[in-house]
Amino acid sequence: MSRLPETGPSLRRIIEQQKRQANRAADASPYTRSGTSVTAEDEVTVDGALIVTGPLDVTGPAAFAGDTTIGGNAAITGTLSLPAGIIDNAALTSPVGVGDFDHTEDDFDPPGGVWYTASSVILTTPAGFSQAVVTATAYAWIYNTSAVDEQIRVRASIAGAIGPEDVEITSGLARLLTTFPTRVTGLVTGGTFTIACQTYSVTDFTAHNTNMARISGTVLWLR
Repeated sequence: MSRLPETGPSLRRIIEQQKRQANRAADASPYTRSGTSVTAEDEVTVDGALIVTGPLDVTGPAAFAGDTTIGGNAAITGTLSLPAGIIDNAALTSPVGVGDFDHTEDDFDPPGGVWYTASSVILTTPAGFSQAVVTATAYAWIYNTSAVDEQIRVRASIAGAIGPEDVEITSGLARLLTTFPTRVTGLVTGGTFTIACQTYSVTDFTAHNTNMARISGTVLWLR
């Protein structure tokens, strides 16, 4: 009697197929379906979230050391330790630059009846900044060459803004000191502004070798 053709998979064939699948699964990596795959030499692709609960050391081969790019958002909930100096101001939202200034003029001739810039400095705005917080100290010694009591004043000027005055009435040597802090806005890279020690005397004194005017202080550059 001839054998009838099979109209569907036999039980034996099904068992053998399942056995082959079981063998393949046993031989395969347990992470076959993890979403991690080697897509090129020295390259691993993760399809999904990469969760690192232990130390992460990204050094790579010598040719690729340090070249790691994160294209999306990254949340670091633990301590992030970085070597000093690897993040520059351009990468920060609100960086701060610190500077100072100091200039002295001697033996000047104070005119009478007007404010006179006896000593000044010009600050240049560094790249990437648009504001500055400036604290300026104006200090002056002025000899009254008229030999009668006269009013002498000193003040600090920052980008045209005028600070408080120190006033003395003397017939000899006047020593005056005043400090003025203010914020300068609307700055552009390479732009300049002046900080000055300004003096005032009622009478037009003549120059004297004891006359001295000094402007000094600090500046915080802001974005």
